[in-house]
Amino acid sequence: MDVDRQPTKQKGFAKAFATQAKLEASVLAEPLTGSSGIWRFFTATRGMYDRIAFIGETKADKTTYMEWTGQFHGKPVAGMTVLTFNEGGLIEAVQLYHRPYHQVIEFADELASRLS
Repeated sequence: MDVDRQPTKQKGFAKAFATQAKLEASVLAEPLTGSSGIWRFFTATRGMYDRIAFIGETKADKTTYMEWTGQFHGKPVAGMTVLTFNEGGLIEAVQLYHRPYHQVIEFADELASRLS
């Protein structure tokens, strides 16, 4: 990523989120709050996947469910991302679930290292 453009991209990213937006994930020990924490999470994880693709999306009321599949350390990984929007259309919650279990543990360990 172009380092000079990163602050601009982060500001654009932040505009999609409510002030106290929360990210909860099966690969995190505790939730992250605020767009800056969520930005750090996605910046760290972007480089961790060998590949990732969204394969399905369902919308219901104020919630969007996105199914994805990919590869991490040469092994299959898949999951679900759930976005919840507030009345103003901003993201107020992100829930991210990885599977299978052994990939959750390995991914969580590497993510913790990258975020520390």
